Amino acid sequence: MDVETALREIDEANAKHVGAGETYEAIREEYERVFEEVDRIADGEGVEELLRHVDEHIRYHESRPSIAIVTNYAIAACREVGEGVPEESWIAPE
Repeated sequence: MDVETALREIDEANAKHVGAGETYEAIREEYERVFEEVDRIADGEGVEELLRHVDEHIRYHESRPSIAIVTNYAIAACREVGEGVPEESWIAPE
């Protein structure tokens, strides 16, 4: 899955379960940055796995996950598809 498709699905889940709001655009840009890093590390398979985590969070909690939570989901998504997060990646755990 590509990053733009994943972000459109997040847009839809956000609109349905949370609502637009002024703060969504700013956090969406951060989501995009995380998704692009996962795509760099784990390709489309990692992006799809990250989307699953973020989408489930939005649907279950009816709120948008913070960037810290999305970053943790990103690390988990990379690992779940068999990719380690390189130490030089900005999403690498400290």
